[in-house]
Amino acid sequence: IDEEEEALKAQAVIVRTYIYEKMQEKNVKEIKAEDLDLEYILFEELENIWGDKFADNYNRLMKIVENTSMVVLTYEDELIKPYFHGVSCGNTRNGQEVLGEGYDYLMSVQSSKDVESDDYLVGITVSMEEFVRKLREYNTELSIADDKPIETLQIISRDIAGYINLLQIGNVEMTGDEFAYIFNLNSPNFEVDEYEGQIRIVTKGLGHGLGLSLYGAKELAKSGKSYTEILQHYYTGVYLASLREE
Repeated sequence: IDEEEEALKAQAVIVRTYIYEKMQEKNVKEIKAEDLDLEYILFEELENIWGDKFADNYNRLMKIVENTSMVVLTYEDELIKPYFHGVSCGNTRNGQEVLGEGYDYLMSVQSSKDVESDDYLVGITVSMEEFVRKLREYNTELSIADDKPIETLQIISRDIAGYINLLQIGNVEMTGDEFAYIFNLNSPNFEVDEYEGQIRIVTKGLGHGLGLSLYGAKELAKSGKSYTEILQHYYTGVYLASLREE
């Protein structure tokens, strides 16, 4: 466990908020881990990963969970959807630009230390043939030239943080998320150009860019910020409420 403790506390609050918000949405009093759409590691797998350090690491995590004592994130007395991602592009995204109305707590905020992450700037190259093939597999109606496929690629709109909302290639419009999915990109914040006869795609950040940046939270913790300060930085106007144990 190399994250700073306050960053781990922030993550504990996020996960707890997510679970309770999901239960509220489904109107249930308990929920299975596999129904949460979250990656998780089994107890036995942790034992294998941590080896001799298992007991110390596990006890530390349990203490962190206990020290955040049923704390959840609310906005105007409602549980929030606590979006988070790996690394931002230096600023997080404005939720209303991406998700629509009702996400006033997801304002674009600075996360400047993210530019120091190894995942901040990542480039890949694909051949012209593979570029065209993948696009045509995704949309069979697509019409583009085999030899100059990006000549008709146009970025229609980006959001305030630079993530692509909409682009057009050939006769087809698609979202930045769709394009990122097709080419397994780190994020929908990218540039595309032709480089030495191939297509080069350079991405900024890791993940969708909404809410808390895990890398940024870790850096804020290193600088002495508490988990409360970290959460209130990334989620605008939120209140840290304590749930009653029932």
